[in-house]
Amino acid sequence: MNINIAGVYTPSPKQLNVGIHGSVNLEIVSDEGFALARLNGITVRKSKAGSQFLSMPSFKVTGKEGDKWLKHFALFPFGDDSDYNNKQKENLAKLTHEVLRLISQKTDSLNNSSKASTADQQVSTSSEAEPWG
Repeated sequence: MNINIAGVYTPSPKQLNVGIHGSVNLEIVSDEGFALARLNGITVRKSKAGSQFLSMPSFKVTGKEGDKWLKHFALFPFGDDSDYNNKQKENLAKLTHEVLRLISQKTDSLNNSSKASTADQQVSTSSEAEPWG
């Protein structure tokens, strides 16, 4: 199986104001080339320390202990083995780096073109060139 970047999107001014620095949609594709799942709504956020990361869509649950935010899904979830966790972190870092590169490339392209429209904000890549495939 492979993970394809189905599209990256530059943030709107409103998104930037709430801390969203871009977004990405991913596809999980079988070895035969069939899409198995599409993961939409993944956003790029910035930590208090200034590093950017991928944030999965989440929903709020109110309980006795107060509000909690639960994620709809996890990319490269951790397990009980530290070697496994380190490999998952490496894979997530590679994916994050590629998404940030594509958003930066798209932002540069939009800044250099006065005729860019929001319909042009999607970028697709091939899974064969991706390090996590």
